[in-house]
Amino acid sequence: MQRRGTCSDRTRVRTRAWLPRRVSFGTALYTNGLLVGETIPVMLTVPLLLPLIDDGGGRIVNISSGLTRFAMPGSASYASMKGAIEVLTRYLAKELGQRQIADITTLGRTGVPDDIGPMVAALLSEDNRWINAQRIEVSGGMAL
Repeated sequence: MQRRGTCSDRTRVRTRAWLPRRVSFGTALYTNGLLVGETIPVMLTVPLLLPLIDDGGGRIVNISSGLTRFAMPGSASYASMKGAIEVLTRYLAKELGQRQIADITTLGRTGVPDDIGPMVAALLSEDNRWINAQRIEVSGGMAL
């Protein structure tokens, strides 16, 4: 199971009148978001693929964010990386499905492990082996 993310204060931009005073994107934020939000999950997934294939299949769960479906000022870099993880999840599910490896993305509000853990455990259950490449909202109803 992977959950990677980072939030930082918005970057102040004062050089262009047409830009808001505070924006959530920029080279540093994007680069950090790319490393933490996309590169690290890929680096964690790749070494697991051969053991999953050797074992005859398995499940990969990625945790995303509701910020991929609604916009909140100050979250552009973070949300774009979470969106990239959702797309990667769908492609991995398609490419690995023939090898009996399912890839699932769950979305959720900021919560404690007990908020999201039961859903992740249910997704990993053999009873739910037919669930694949799905985006499942585990948000407590936040921002419906």
